Amino acid sequence: FYLPGPSDTLADGMSRSWVTFIARGTKRPEELPVAIRHALQSLPGIKVISSKTMDDDLGIIRARANSRFTAWLFLLFGALGVSLASFGVYGVVAHAVAERRRELGVRVALGASSRDILEAVLRESVVVALAGAAGGLLLTKIGVVLLSQLAAEEIYNAPLFAAVAAFVVAVAALGALVPAMRATRIDPTESLRAE
Repeated sequence: FYLPGPSDTLADGMSRSWVTFIARGTKRPEELPVAIRHALQSLPGIKVISSKTMDDDLGIIRARANSRFTAWLFLLFGALGVSLASFGVYGVVAHAVAERRRELGVRVALGASSRDILEAVLRESVVVALAGAAGGLLLTKIGVVLLSQLAAEEIYNAPLFAAVAAFVVAVAALGALVPAMRATRIDPTESLRAE
């Protein structure tokens, strides 16, 4: 039971005695407000203004739904960003393979296997991605150190940032895989004749 304080009044401004009653149930909590309302209305001189679950009263369900929606929204935008990054890497590597078509054709003509060509193209792409990830980690560390001075606590999470960098490198390697596989199918006679 919670009794009213001296400044508590009802909505109509009249001073009446009113009490907040909180009950705890072990079974279905959504049925408890209805049972309490029926039980209290059967008593003389008692008027039930409202009865609801704690989740409804505190907005817990709504807050959970809002945070779930926000999480899905961040997931959607994150997936969209990763997809765009992968397509960007694909475009850059495909252009680089097209520019180096003659060189790759000469390598194949001199005896390079498909695996050698695939490794060469992927190695170059992954080295660039690793350099970008290392630069990103360095800038992240500097930014987090500056922000932690404002927050007066250390907020740098090295394993998390390392995992994100590894994920970015993996996405770059995945984006470079299709053009690298196309490079393995270059016909040396056609590429040399085209030049």
